[in-house]
Amino acid sequence: MVLANARMIMNIRQSRRRVTNGTTVPSSDINIPVPNISSSTGTHTRRMSALDRMLFYMMLANAITFITTQVPFHLFICVKGSVKGLNSNISTFIRAVLLIWSSVYFGIAFYFYCLASPLFRQKFIKMLKRAIFLQEITQTITHRSKIHQ
Repeated sequence: MVLANARMIMNIRQSRRRVTNGTTVPSSDINIPVPNISSSTGTHTRRMSALDRMLFYMMLANAITFITTQVPFHLFICVKGSVKGLNSNISTFIRAVLLIWSSVYFGIAFYFYCLASPLFRQKFIKMLKRAIFLQEITQTITHRSKIHQ
C-alpha cells in the first residue's frame, strides 16, 4: 500500500513537470502538445504544492490507519498457534474483537479523506446536494402523478 501511494506521488510529480515544461504527452499514434500553464505570480506552483501536501497527508493518514487497524489481527493470527494454554473461548473473543477492529479501517478512511482534503469535501458536498435535489424532484413528480390519477 505504501509503495502504491509512493508511486502515485511520483506519477503526480512527473505529470506536473510535463505540464509546467510544456512538453508533449506521448500517445500510441500522436504526440499532443500540452500548453505551459505556469503563471508569472507563481500561484499555480503554490496550488500544486498545496495539492501535493494534501495528497501526502491523505496518504499518510491512510497508511497509518491501515497499519494500526490491520496489523493487530494478523499478528494475533500468527502468534495464536505458538501460545500454549490459550483458552479457545478467550482466543475466539480476541479474534472477534480484532476482526471488528480491522473492519474499522474501511469505514474510517472516508472520514480521513473528508478531514484531510478540502477538494474531497467540496466534491462530496456537491454530490450530496445533487442527490437531495434529485430526491426532491422525484418526490414532487410522484406526488403530482398521484394527484392527477
